[in-house]
Amino acid sequence: MKRFDSRFRLAGAGLLLGAVLSVTAWAMPPGFGGDFHGGPGSDLFHLERMAERLQLDDEQRGRLEALHERHREQARPYVRTLVKSRRAMKHLMKADTFDEAAVRAVAAEQSAAMTELAVIKARGRFEVREILTPEQRAKLRHRHRKGGRDAE
Repeated sequence: MKRFDSRFRLAGAGLLLGAVLSVTAWAMPPGFGGDFHGGPGSDLFHLERMAERLQLDDEQRGRLEALHERHREQARPYVRTLVKSRRAMKHLMKADTFDEAAVRAVAAEQSAAMTELAVIKARGRFEVREILTPEQRAKLRHRHRKGGRDAE
């Protein structure tokens, strides 16, 4: 049973790390590869590709870019918290003695930041859909079902 518990914990830690990295990358400033695919400005490339595929007009593109920037700014303090707490957790894991209270405090800080980032991202996706026409929303849903990368 202990073997199963340790595997479950390891899998959970891996999922948490993946979520942290993808959300952290999403909120990075321009030029830092704000998309987890990497490369300078790659998040803007994906926005442009989505705009082309959905045939957004200039007004929609402007609203989408403004929305993206606003959410990036909202996310930035939480990303900074995650970066800072990740360093703190690494320091705690290298310590000679285990400080459970400190680990719990850092984990709680990480959890709170992740929650806020999830809300920002969910709100952003909803607000993107509000910018789209019903036909564009249907096209986006269809791409999402097909696994299209820009469906988000």
